[in-house]
Amino acid sequence: MTDREAEIIKAIGTGKTKHEIAQELYISERTLYNHIQSIYDKLGAKNAIEAYNKAIALGYITPLI
Repeated sequence: MTDREAEIIKAIGTGKTKHEIAQELYISERTLYNHIQSIYDKLGAKNAIEAYNKAIALGYITPLI
């Protein structure tokens, strides 16, 4: 997982919308969707919650608690 993908999955875990995340990272929503699809593919995830939990379990990110 790239640093940018880790940054995106962390942002998803905060509950922000995709629009908010794209604006925060200064990327288009289309670019964000491409990153998200790459994250799902790499982690074998079907949705954001599953991707977030797998990223934590695999040590790519730390929980936000």
